[in-house]
Amino acid sequence: MVTAGSLLQMVLQLAIQTLIARQFGTTRDANDYEAAIAAPLVLAAILGLPIGSVLIPVVSQADRLSGSSGAWSAATRIGVGMLIVTVSLAGILTLCASAIIPMLFAGLAPADAAIATRLMQILAWLIPANVMTAYCQAAHNWQGRFWISALAGVVGPGVTLGIIAWEGSRLPIEHVAVAALAGAVVNVVVQLPLLLPRFHWGSDHRVMANTMRLLLPLLLGGLYLRIDPIVDRAIGSWFGDGTLACMGNAGRVINAALAVVVGGLSVVAFPRMARAAQVSSIELGREMADAIRALVTILVPVTAALWFFGGDLIHDLFERGRFTAADTTRVALFVRCALGVVIGGSLGEIASRVFYAKHDMKTPTVIGIACFVVALGLKLSLSRWFGPGGILAATSLAWCGSAAIQVGLLSSRLGSGVLEGVLRRLLGATAGTAAACLAGMLVVHARLPLGSIWGGLAGLAVYVAVMSFLIRRQRKSAAVALADEPPAAEEIVNQPAGINLP
Repeated sequence: MVTAGSLLQMVLQLAIQTLIARQFGTTRDANDYEAAIAAPLVLAAILGLPIGSVLIPVVSQADRLSGSSGAWSAATRIGVGMLIVTVSLAGILTLCASAIIPMLFAGLAPADAAIATRLMQILAWLIPANVMTAYCQAAHNWQGRFWISALAGVVGPGVTLGIIAWEGSRLPIEHVAVAALAGAVVNVVVQLPLLLPRFHWGSDHRVMANTMRLLLPLLLGGLYLRIDPIVDRAIGSWFGDGTLACMGNAGRVINAALAVVVGGLSVVAFPRMARAAQVSSIELGREMADAIRALVTILVPVTAALWFFGGDLIHDLFERGRFTAADTTRVALFVRCALGVVIGGSLGEIASRVFYAKHDMKTPTVIGIACFVVALGLKLSLSRWFGPGGILAATSLAWCGSAAIQVGLLSSRLGSGVLEGVLRRLLGATAGTAAACLAGMLVVHARLPLGSIWGGLAGLAVYVAVMSFLIRRQRKSAAVALADEPPAAEEIVNQPAGINLP
């Protein structure tokens, strides 16, 4: 259900980007928009992304100690605290936008900096809207109500798309910012009514102390881990010629792929991991292995599709109006350079959730900070040799390195069982992806309108068929092996008297 919502949300987001690309292409207005939205999105990510990792363990603990009343008191205190912080940040960003834009994006001309300043004063309010969206999602997920978050994730972008489509060719860039903010606010409005009746303040003051203890390492780490877009765009602003707009379009494709690959999976897997961590390390390792196998099943075809057919997809989605063939080529190159973010980001998301299930917030944070520092030097070096593509390649290396280190540490702590069955699933997914890519290639080369979409659907059908066959065959082999396995000694000893044993 969550993945279906993510897929539909991705379709709406791509439709929004198609309309924006047709209207603005990679012109100065698009560049200024990318500069203006970078800081609000990063701050919202720093504060919003850790919410689920902290709220669910804190509220679950309060529920165990004080019952439902204590749990909702904890949820209320966390929500009010996040609202106060995010509204304050949005106000500061609004007042100081004229100083922040020239400081972060020194490569922008004064006229462009003025437009970006006006846009930031609107987009700054995405911070409370996006953070409260994440808060509401975490609260609903804790209760097992995944459907409301999936619904809100579709309705919000739907409102943004409707506003942009309604204005059509008359659309000024400022109204794009208003539409983005309206969609984010609607997302909160859809989710909040089901939570409001349960909110109450309570009297347990230890909740916020426990919350800050868990949240502080994630916030400090987020200051490093989530400022990648600002760093990338700050360096990219010196290259001009629509570089920021192309990086923004590539980033949205990558983020959409991340949402498809791991968005729904991590949401569903984390509560299971949290429960398994209370049982034993072996159970937690099994949950991690299950999650990685599921991740590989989705990750392999998505990354292959973006590598081989990314240019066709971007052509079909964006290349119209003021978005030219040269822009398509450049965005496709940036997407390939940033594919490591999809691989490392999705695997790192699963690994970090395992650490969070054990209430270990520091280890993934320290690893991420170390990789970011290394990547910063690589960005500066590679950008001199390879231009903006070098910036994104360095980001890919950092994300993949961070994920590899986390998985290695978890293997040593939880045992090799964390990777049980992963290699077999990887080989099966690779075989299925090869067949899917062949089918997709035949459709794309037929030069049909929107060939990448039809090719993707054909490839998806072939992939599902191949993987279904391989997984059924694997389960049948496992069942046969289990049936042929002799009973363990303790099972023989505990057999009832009078039973003839083999």
